Amino acid sequence: MFKKLTLGQKLILLFLVIGLLSMGINAVVSFIFTSKSLTEEVEKSLVMFADATKSYLESRFGAHIDNARLFSQMWDLKMGLSAYYDVQKISNWGVSDWENTRGESLLPFLQEVKQEFNYKELVITDNQGRVICATNKNLLAVDLKNRDYIQKALAGKFTNSTVLYSPELNGNVVTVVAPVFSQEAKTQVLGVVAVLIDENQILLTKLRFDT
Repeated sequence: MFKKLTLGQKLILLFLVIGLLSMGINAVVSFIFTSKSLTEEVEKSLVMFADATKSYLESRFGAHIDNARLFSQMWDLKMGLSAYYDVQKISNWGVSDWENTRGESLLPFLQEVKQEFNYKELVITDNQGRVICATNKNLLAVDLKNRDYIQKALAGKFTNSTVLYSPELNGNVVTVVAPVFSQEAKTQVLGVVAVLIDENQILLTKLRFDT
């Protein structure tokens, strides 16, 4: 069929083919650049969202750390922990003994804080990272000394954990911790106040913030 065409028709057909190829190439190039631009815009949006989320969580955890810091400065808590170590020197006074005396007097306050701030649980550890008072009995006597955030708190730092699974609570939590310093020796750490925040509560708070 192509052989039967005149020279003029062949030239016209050739120009049409070249024109279509040119249009096709332009369309492909435009699609590539458009796709790249869209990808870059999506990536920018994701980065902005991540930065906003990071800033939000930092500000929220800053408030939680301030709360933990305030709790750690309670006079009753400092005196209670000091008595815990004093009695340990002369007897086999253990966690249950302290929890049933000094610890018991702190529980109403801890329960009130838990309800007021909608925390999952609150715990107090000794200077070995062992829980000696808790709003949940399942956490009592749990050894947390190998947890990185507890070690930092025992070293005098205010910090928080990442999202971790708690077998005692059967769920994921973030723990905000504050060292309890001695009333007499300001650099001596007597123990740690730990605030446990439910992972779902963090997500719900974030959603409310976004809307």
